[in-house]
Amino acid sequence: RGRVKDRGGSVQRESTGGDSGPSAAREISSLPPTKRRPDWSPIKKLHRQLHTSQAMYEEVVEENQRMIREKARLEQEKSALARAVESLEERARERGGWGTERHFSHPTTDVLLEDLPRSVEWFRESMPTKLFPFIAGCFPGVVDDPEKLRIFDVFVVKYDAERQSYLSVHRDSSLISVTVQLNSASEFDGGGMSVEALGSVVSLDQGQAVTFASNIRHGGNKITRGLRYILVGFLLYEGYVEHDRRFLEASQVKRAEGRRELAEELCRASLSENPRRQEAWNNLGCLQRDSGDLGGAARSFNTSIGIQENYQEGWVNLGACQGLRGDAEGAVEIGRHAVGINPNDATAHFNLACSLDSAGDEGGAMRHFESAIGLNSLDAEALHQRGQLSLRMGDLGGAESDLSRASALRPGEGAVLNDLGVCLYEKGDSRGALGAFERALAINPGDLQAAENAAALKQFL
Repeated sequence: RGRVKDRGGSVQRESTGGDSGPSAAREISSLPPTKRRPDWSPIKKLHRQLHTSQAMYEEVVEENQRMIREKARLEQEKSALARAVESLEERARERGGWGTERHFSHPTTDVLLEDLPRSVEWFRESMPTKLFPFIAGCFPGVVDDPEKLRIFDVFVVKYDAERQSYLSVHRDSSLISVTVQLNSASEFDGGGMSVEALGSVVSLDQGQAVTFASNIRHGGNKITRGLRYILVGFLLYEGYVEHDRRFLEASQVKRAEGRRELAEELCRASLSENPRRQEAWNNLGCLQRDSGDLGGAARSFNTSIGIQENYQEGWVNLGACQGLRGDAEGAVEIGRHAVGINPNDATAHFNLACSLDSAGDEGGAMRHFESAIGLNSLDAEALHQRGQLSLRMGDLGGAESDLSRASALRPGEGAVLNDLGVCLYEKGDSRGALGAFERALAINPGDLQAAENAAALKQFL
């Protein structure tokens, strides 16, 4: 049956590069867990004087105002932006292509601004004189001095209708975010920034910028034609630290390193600072599920949903948890609800497909695998699972196509090659099947299934 994907918390965490702000922030982000918490009373006093990004978010929602405060048109910058776009692909090729590894919760196809000399020059000139005052004007209750704003990460994101065409809903790992549209809107269809609480898309044209509280859940709306380039900046404010976010980011790093117990301690530390941090409850649920505590995981996912009913990651993970507890029908029901919240989320469709497959609804599973792949054609795992399902349903041509594509995207996955070998054998291509089994064994000599398949096939050749 299909494997259910994990949806970690939606706070983006920077893995390399960038100025992390004041030294206190760097120290807190790397603090080991201690039985006695350090004294942060001076910083907490500062918290009462300033709005946190959570407070900024809640204040705007309560007053029913637009969370996107305004757009800034940088008409005189259009020529500089056009020159920057011209150099993007060339510089990306020189540095080995566009990367997708820096943000592990919600990966973007991006390149650091520091790797783009022309853009860096424009950015350094425009940030203090144009963008910083613009941002300060949007958040007067937070930023009383534009010169105290600090950029700790800035990068260019590429959306490609043929590859990564969108970015699912998430929160940024900063206090304030800014996005600048680099190329003309005539060069792509769709696009813009989707804002969950607004239920709408904020569209930008070349030279327009939008700034917003990083805690607002937003995503990159899907483009259906062309290429879209945006400049993204994550900002902090001097002397200001959000301890809950720092602990949560550290927890994500430790989980990625396989240090589950430490990751859980840091996650709980985040919740002690901010019990309404829904990403922390969601991540705690994932960690509890990793340890086999499915009941505790379900309670944590439900808590994350209780904070915000439309928190899709919580619903997706709750459905996965129900499936692991053997409740296939419950997993399907929850999965349908998750897809209903955001039909353009590939992971929600993938998990629903896996749940439907487990419940015996192969036709429904196939439809949602197709939706997941339609939203993200480079999802090797979805291609693998759809290939397996096609194989069981007797569609050998479809199975071979999906499994071949999955293998090309993940050449180190022996399990995909083993399934491809089975498919080729069913099609009557015994030599091709043996080649696939042998390639699987070259990747993992301990793959007993591939070894048995290869040994059995050799008897007939």
